[in-house]
Amino acid sequence: MAITASAFAGHNGPAMEGGRGAVAAISVPLPGPVAHHRLLAPVHPLWGPSRNLRRRTGRQPCLRAAAGIDRRERPVVAQQESSATIMSIEIIELAQAERFQPVGHHGVGPVHLFGGERYEGAVTVALSHYLPGGQADLSPVPAETLYIVLSGTLTLTDADGSAHALNALDGARLTAGTPRSVENLTNLPASMLVIRPNPAARVTSEPEARS
Repeated sequence: MAITASAFAGHNGPAMEGGRGAVAAISVPLPGPVAHHRLLAPVHPLWGPSRNLRRRTGRQPCLRAAAGIDRRERPVVAQQESSATIMSIEIIELAQAERFQPVGHHGVGPVHLFGGERYEGAVTVALSHYLPGGQADLSPVPAETLYIVLSGTLTLTDADGSAHALNALDGARLTAGTPRSVENLTNLPASMLVIRPNPAARVTSEPEARS
């Protein structure tokens, strides 16, 4: 197929300077008695048909339409509302731990790693040092309690008199109200962590807790 193009005057007058308003004549050989069929299409030398289309119809040229892109198919990005959650890290060094003396403890030197009057965390952690012969009298624990022995050996006794020796890295869980006594029956000091819920913790509403 032979194609030839030449510039002719536009529909409304002669060709403007720079080729504006020009019409491309494209000759396409066709079979039959007609030797050639002339196809006329408004063509701009730089912008193609869209520039002349604006001159004839008054519409703004659309490169997206010329490229075959449907404006209705633009991707829609959904904006999700994210709830801001305040996160923080609190560091407590052993030198900053607060000493305290619980009732019914003898020969025991506990310190609060996390706890005290101004503490608002949900969980308290105390480090208790038991001297040889040190003990905590038989009494119910005020809340669910975890014991984790760090060094030495401590003897945990329940209300029935059953004794359980806890060595280093052994642990025990006591439900709220369980009577117990703790004693160091060895000649070496022993230390353990005591972990409980904080009764003075700030109450958090359910929607805020889920955020």
